[in-house]
Amino acid sequence: MDCSGLVFATFGNYDIKLPRTSIDMAKEGEMMSTKEAQPGDLIFFKTNGKTVVNHVGIIVEVLPNEIKFIHSSTQKGVIVSSTSDAYYGKTFAQINRVLEY
Repeated sequence: MDCSGLVFATFGNYDIKLPRTSIDMAKEGEMMSTKEAQPGDLIFFKTNGKTVVNHVGIIVEVLPNEIKFIHSSTQKGVIVSSTSDAYYGKTFAQINRVLEY
């Protein structure tokens, strides 16, 4: 399962309809700053030198200097990663809130 498939299926289990691709998911909800991030928000990345969003995860924990998120990695499957990892810190694009709190 790819990253957007994981997010699509997870939110779909709760009857929350999202687009199927990460680039379209990035257009949903309200954009948030990293300081406003909460578990359940979507976090987006521009990986592999791309200029558009091509990776998405679900935030699971917000700490003072990092955000942890669950996502589907092509090489490792479904894992939890952090924005403190150099790769994800460098490729971070945006956070969107699609849930109402």
